[in-house]
Formats: sequence, structure tokens, C-alpha cells
Amino acid sequence: MHDERRTLAIGNRLGLIAVAATLALLGGCGGAGGGSSAAPDGLEWNGDGSKSQPDWGTPGPTGLDGEAPAKRLLLVLHHDTTVPTGLKIQDELAIRAQVIDLEEGKPAADVAVAYEIIKNEGPNGQKGDASLQTQVAVADGDGEVANKFRAGNVGDVSYTVRLGVEGAEPVTLDVIVSDAPKGSVEVSFSYEGPVGLGSIKVRLMPKTFICGTFTPTANYTNSLADKTVLGVDAKPVFDGLAAGSYFTVIATAKSAAGHLAAAGCRDGVFVIANQKTPATLELYTLPLNPTGTYDVDDYFNFQGALPALGTVGQVIDGIVTLFNDPGKFLIDQIKNLVKLYLGSVIVDVAFGLFEKELAKVITNWVKSDAPDWLKDFFTIGDDLTQIVDNLHLKSKVKISKLQNNYYVQGLQYWDGLVLSWKFGCDKNAPDYDKCGLYTFSLTQIANTQFPQEIIEGKFTASIVNRDDLFIDNHVIKLSYGKLILFVLNEMILKTLTGENTLKGAALKFVNCKSIASAMSGSVLDAVGIEEKDIEQFCTSTVGLLVAPIETWIGTLALDSQLRLSGKAKLVDEDDDLYVDKLTNGEHSGTIEVDGGPGPTFKGTWSGTKIPIQLPPK
Repeated sequence: MHDERRTLAIGNRLGLIAVAATLALLGGCGGAGGGSSAAPDGLEWNGDGSKSQPDWGTPGPTGLDGEAPAKRLLLVLHHDTTVPTGLKIQDELAIRAQVIDLEEGKPAADVAVAYEIIKNEGPNGQKGDASLQTQVAVADGDGEVANKFRAGNVGDVSYTVRLGVEGAEPVTLDVIVSDAPKGSVEVSFSYEGPVGLGSIKVRLMPKTFICGTFTPTANYTNSLADKTVLGVDAKPVFDGLAAGSYFTVIATAKSAAGHLAAAGCRDGVFVIANQKTPATLELYTLPLNPTGTYDVDDYFNFQGALPALGTVGQVIDGIVTLFNDPGKFLIDQIKNLVKLYLGSVIVDVAFGLFEKELAKVITNWVKSDAPDWLKDFFTIGDDLTQIVDNLHLKSKVKISKLQNNYYVQGLQYWDGLVLSWKFGCDKNAPDYDKCGLYTFSLTQIANTQFPQEIIEGKFTASIVNRDDLFIDNHVIKLSYGKLILFVLNEMILKTLTGENTLKGAALKFVNCKSIASAMSGSVLDAVGIEEKDIEQFCTSTVGLLVAPIETWIGTLALDSQLRLSGKAKLVDEDDDLYVDKLTNGEHSGTIEVDGGPGPTFKGTWSGTKIPIQLPPK
């Protein structure tokens, strides 16, 4: 019985060896005899044209008499291994094999096959420089694997490549790389793009690489050789190339700022023996793709805009005067009141004798004798215009392409408003820069006495010189007057007096009795105006002042808009040709009031692309 089992096991092994030998010969020769033969999928052809499962034997789970267990897989080379495979330098060979599952009797998929060069013997002890594309290849659904063997540049070298997979006997393929006559390729560049180029990386690729598959952003680690030059006038040379062979030359170039800007590819470059083959490589500018959504910060500078705003400008100037020179403001209003009774000519002559000094008296009182909160009110008066003169708007900008790579459209919609007011901040504090920053949402801006209506703005833009974005003239619905009212009512007045209207605040800070007392004994006596008259004038004026000021403030609420154009620099930080940032942005335009053009303004802006949030898997 023991002898029978040994005989059966030996018979099974001999049967497997016979099958392996048959598959190997068929893989190398590709022929088939009569009767039944192995098909490419590992099955057998029958005489009638059908296929059937071959008899793989019955390997047991363990060996007999202490022998190694039978192999579960069979690795078959698709090459003739009876003689070495011959290559020339710089040739490539796809080493193919198939993995068979002996237990299942079919090809084995998703099996990792290891490739290794185990022999490298060159002339006079010099080794060759051949290489494998990868160290491990995974079998496909048909059990097929392939890996490229690159012959390199050294000839007269013998190699042995070993293929191994767990559960199967390894197989080997002998390769002999012979020398060949050599030549060289000299690359020159042709470039007429708008962007200045700095460094250029040139790669020599095998003939199997064609320009139709060239992607400038890819990482070509399988190049035969590469060189980096510093400009388009350079002429890099690749030496020691096999004569009679074809190659492909590719190049990627960076701008002066160090980012991918141009590329080129030329295939079918033929090498002539003992000659330097010229190859001109045309470089073309790579367009940037700015599509996406950006977080944008806009900073508008409205300095100098007030005087040119007409009626609205006069109102704002009046409020600024009230803050900066309260004496002049009150004198002007008293004069206007007195003119109602005495006439303009008489009042101008009378007040012309003392109004500057009188204004000085009032201002000095406000800044020295008035309550602290009132002095604060006038001291920070400059903040009203400073805050709005340097307006910070936060928004989202969505850019999409139109028609081609150089014309886009955009949609800008606002997130909120950031105002800087340093009142109460300690200049010596380490967080002074962050102190006094007030961020308001669009909802907060809308829920006020004079609601601000900031709506989305649409624009078109052109891309020039590859990375310059020029934004066409468009409109932002932003009321500059309402913005000043928002700062005045919701920040300054509310902080200092608890009131969010100028009328409520005025009733708190004007003390006519103290003002009249401060004027006692002044030049007013010379024109027959007594202290009680001034107090009465002041009291009446304060009552009457509220109405016109409120009326003036109402005129600030007139709808206005910003008409502007701009530009920015497109920045691709990771060289994938997609824009990551919008920098060095500039705005210029006019404030339109009552449908007509008004004063000019300028601004700066920048944006950072918002990463696309992929849905969870």
C-alpha cells in the first residue's frame, strides 16, 4: 500500500511537470499540434474545436515521506527559454507570464509576482545598467502579468531575470544586451509665449512613448535620461544613444516665479550613428484654470470721495465737521438760525467780526470742560470717516470658464463687513493689531434703521499673459451713505451714548447753559449779545438742529452703487495648472449716486480657493 501511494504521488508530479513544460513551449512558440492542445486561457482544445478542463493532477495538502508539499500555483513564462533573448542597448522588453491555480484548474487573478535581476555580468567585470519598470506586478483577471525590462546603455552584458510567486516554483529568463553603434541628440527650443521662462527640464523617453499621451503635470520617473537647463537658448545634448533607434523628447518649463508655465513634446527623433542629431522642441504656454470658488477680502479706499459726492457729500462733511470742530458746526447753525430773523447780509457782517474766535471758545469748552464721554465723542470723530474710508468686505467669488481658456465669468456674493475701530484699545498691548475689529454679517447690516442692501455682483474677465486676470467694468450694489450711517449709529453713537440715532445722542451732549457761560465776556458783548441771548439761541438751535440733521441723514440713505473694474494675478502653487490664489488684486471705479457718476475710489483685494469637499464614502 505504501508503494502504491508513492507511485501515485510520483505519477501526479510527473503529470504536472509535463503540463508546465507543454505550456512553456506553447507560450514561447505559439503553435499547436493536432488533437488536443493548450489554449491561451489554460484550457485544452479538443478535436471538435471545443475546450475542456485539462487534468492538472491531484496534489495533496502535504508531502509524502517528509518531502515538500506540492505547489498550489504554476508560473508560466510566455517566452522561449531554450535560448537567451537578445536585445540592443536602450531596447525594452515586456516580460510576460501567466499564473495558473492548480487546485482550481484556472488562471489565478490578483496574485503578486515579484521580478528581480539576479545576474548582471558585463565585459571585463563591468556591470550593466539595465533595470525593471517595477519590482512587483499583479496578475489580471486572466492571470497575466507583464513588466518592462530596460536594456540601458551598456552593451555586451548578460542578465538573468527571476520571476517568483508564493506557492509556485520560480522561473527565469536569460537576456543578452549587445552593443550597437551610437549617436547623440542635440535639443534646441522654439518658444514665442508671453511668459518669461526660467529653468527647463528635458527628458529623453523611449520610442514607445508618444506625444499623444504627454501630460505636462505627470511625474515621468521612467525617462531614459534627463537634463535641466536655465533658459530657451540652451542646447542640451544626450550622448551614447543607440544608432538606428527612435526616441521621444519632452520638456517642462517654469516661469521666473518658479511655477510650471510651458511644455513641449517631440516624438520620432531618429539617431544616426556617429552623428549629433538636431531636434527642435517647440514649447507652448500652458493655460491656467481659474475655475472654482474663492474666499475673497476686498479693501476699498474712499479717501477724497466725500467732497465730490454733492448733496450727500455735504451731509457727510457736516457730520465730520461736528466731530472735528464742534465750535464751527454750532456757529454755522446759529448763523443759519439768526439769518431767519435778521437777514443774511447783516448776520454775515456781524458774525464775521467774531465767529472764528467764538468757534474756538466752543471747541475749547468741548475739549476741556465737557463731560468725558462728550470729549470722547469729539475726539474719535475722525474715526467715522477713517472706518469707512478703508472698508473691508468679505465675499465669495465663483469663477467659471466662458468659451475658451482666456475668458471667464464670475459671481461675487458677500459674507459680511469687517470694520476697524481702535477706541479703547491699548496700543502697548500684544494683541493691539487684533483689537477693535468688528465683524458684521449681512443680516446685521440689514436689520438697522437704514438697512444696507448688498446683493451679488456679476462680472466677466479676460486672462492675459497667462496669469493676469482683468475684470471688466461691473456694478456692486453698495450704498456708501448707508454705510456711514451704520458706523455712526450702530458703532460710535451706540458705544458712547447708548443711543443709535444722532437725534438721541444730540439731546444728551449739548449743554446750552454751559456753552453760554463759556462765552460770557467775549467779543459778543461788543455787538450787544448777552449770555442769556446766547443760551436762548443755543437752546432753540439744538431743537431746530435735530430736524435738519435728521433730514440730512435721510439723504445719506439714498441708493448708491459702486461701478468698478479690476485686475489680479493668478497663482498656481502646486503646479497642477489649477489656480490656488488670486493675489495683488486692484480695484478702481466710481461711486454712482442718483444714477449718475460720482467720485472715484480705489481698492485692493485677494482670494484663496476653497477646496472641493468630496462626499464621504
